Amino acid sequence: MDTWEVTVLAFAIVVALALLVELYASWSASGSTPSGRHFRAEISRSVRCDAGGGERVSWSFSEWHADTLIGRTFGRFCIARARKRFDRLSRGKPVTPRR
Repeated sequence: MDTWEVTVLAFAIVVALALLVELYASWSASGSTPSGRHFRAEISRSVRCDAGGGERVSWSFSEWHADTLIGRTFGRFCIARARKRFDRLSRGKPVTPRR
């Protein structure tokens, strides 16, 4: 074999190994988050009737983001938007509906 052929073969082996490492990394990262999710933001509202017949409304907000690139960037952005929406809802301000 020529030195050029050996160089090409070595390069092909390095590229194949790099691809295998990347595939393994993406496979293991997707398994580290619950059900493959990278972030979650949840707003809930509950209405209860008190003893006097009046309604009491309570709001709750929960959030979670994985320690992944998507969770730390896009997830935090979406959580911040959800928190802003929660603040408006819990103060009783109207929220524009989604289109």
